[in-house]
Amino acid sequence: MAREEGSSKNHNRILVLNLVVSEIAFICYAVVSLLIGNTLDVKTVLLRILFGVIAGAVVPCAYYWADENEHLFSWNRIHFLRFTVLTAVALFATLGLLKLPVSAYPFALFGIMLVLYSDSFTGILVYSLTLIGFSFCYADRLDPFFIPVLLFIGGCGCVLFANTKRSFRYMGSLLLFLVLQLLTIGIYAVSTKLSFSGGEILLHLLISTVSCTVILLLWFSVFAKGNLYLHDDLYSEINDTEHELLTKLKTIDNDAYFHAIHTAYLAEKCAYRIDCDMPLTKAGGYYHRIGLLQGKDTLQNALLVCTAHHFPPELIELLKEYGSKNAKRISREAAIVQISDAMVSSVSFLYSKDKSTPLDYGKIVDVIIRKKTESGDWNNCELTFRELNEIKKVLIGEKHYYDFLR
Repeated sequence: MAREEGSSKNHNRILVLNLVVSEIAFICYAVVSLLIGNTLDVKTVLLRILFGVIAGAVVPCAYYWADENEHLFSWNRIHFLRFTVLTAVALFATLGLLKLPVSAYPFALFGIMLVLYSDSFTGILVYSLTLIGFSFCYADRLDPFFIPVLLFIGGCGCVLFANTKRSFRYMGSLLLFLVLQLLTIGIYAVSTKLSFSGGEILLHLLISTVSCTVILLLWFSVFAKGNLYLHDDLYSEINDTEHELLTKLKTIDNDAYFHAIHTAYLAEKCAYRIDCDMPLTKAGGYYHRIGLLQGKDTLQNALLVCTAHHFPPELIELLKEYGSKNAKRISREAAIVQISDAMVSSVSFLYSKDKSTPLDYGKIVDVIIRKKTESGDWNNCELTFRELNEIKKVLIGEKHYYDFLR
């Protein structure tokens, strides 16, 4: 209890710190917008300051809400201040944009970065706030129709990168984003008859597209190594059947060890079929019963073991989703581990009664899925019906593998 209270107090201190940093950033930006625009009448000053105060409060509160509701990407859940600082940097970086031609604005890049360091809702919300602040600074120099254009392009970027995971292939999304940006700004530039010749507009669009491509490729390379693939070496280690924890499990409970091996095998096959995070899903299969090393097979014991051995945060999150009733969110990976675990248990149980009995594996899978659905455990499950059908095909297709369970 004391640890929980201490953690809560620390969490509150971090939230207050983020509120302070965010408020300072947005209020300062509001003041800068007043100075740039030379608009110092009382009404405008009050409205800009009010915007700064409200926006400064919204940013950390939105991030906090996303964290509480488990919407954040796994690599963001302990980095409150990082997102607030990134927002402030993106906000002030917009001040230099008008030195570029309108048709060369890379503003939408901020939207993608904000989403990847939070979640889709928070990223789009904060991107919209930075766009509003930007419009304040240059209200007298911007065509009012250009703000919706930037909102559309940035929104598209946010949506395209809203489902980033280890299994995510970003090149397709990146290419689509660049094409959308090129077409949207190109159509805008032509339709509004900007004060540039056709050749100049084409040159600006080309420069913008090439620069965006280079920036995003370099940034994604750094981002992927620091976030998406940060734990690759650790997964290679813990997904070894000779890992010390699995070896201990085999010594304590041989049946539980082989149950974990079979569960991990099926889970990895299912994850591959529907393009899930294979190393994460496989690890979930191996360690969903690791709590036995602490005496009882409970979620609390499993989390104690995994935390003590510094397992990846997304694996700890998967185990929470696997072992919790009515969880706020059941990821595809956690659901696959649940199905694979239930499949191994069901087949093993039926074979323990009569090893020669022919089994209808399709019927077994249907029963498992129906029970999970009717119990309400999957009310917040991310699996689609199509993905469930693919998983079912995999589990039925492994009929020869089930001979190991006889």
